[in-house]
Amino acid sequence: MTRSFDEIKHLPQFPGIYGFKRPSDNKGAYSYIGLSNKLRERVSQHFLKRDNSVSKSANEISLNPDKIEECHWWIHETFGERQYLEAAELIAFEIFNPKLMSRSSPSSSALQISKDKEFRKQMKELFSNIPSGYIIFYDLSWAVTKIKELENEILELKKKFSDNIT
Repeated sequence: MTRSFDEIKHLPQFPGIYGFKRPSDNKGAYSYIGLSNKLRERVSQHFLKRDNSVSKSANEISLNPDKIEECHWWIHETFGERQYLEAAELIAFEIFNPKLMSRSSPSSSALQISKDKEFRKQMKELFSNIPSGYIIFYDLSWAVTKIKELENEILELKKKFSDNIT
């Protein structure tokens, strides 16, 4: 499959939580949720460097970047501190119940923060709203579909133009 990952350059280099969506994911569902101190760098590792080890329970499996259609991310003022970022990821796991999760183990302070009522409320609000940003990864089939749509629009315009002349 021919894909362009040029859109990755639009990701911020901030700490954040990110989620990958596949075409088969329901609205609001994610195939994968992860965290990073530098979003652009980490997402780039998934797609360009093919560093895709993730965990599901105790088994390591691989995330296929060719099947990912969108990347959404969330940033928050507290994410500059690693324990808050890890705590937010735990809450994101609960909310989105992804098929795959990052393989990192949260620190004890992150576990404690994730149970704090005020922090949980902030994170639930963050994750229930529109993400801080997103990118769509277009593939060849998308381009072919788009070209066909544009061809049809051109034909309609030509018909309207020729009808106006006669």
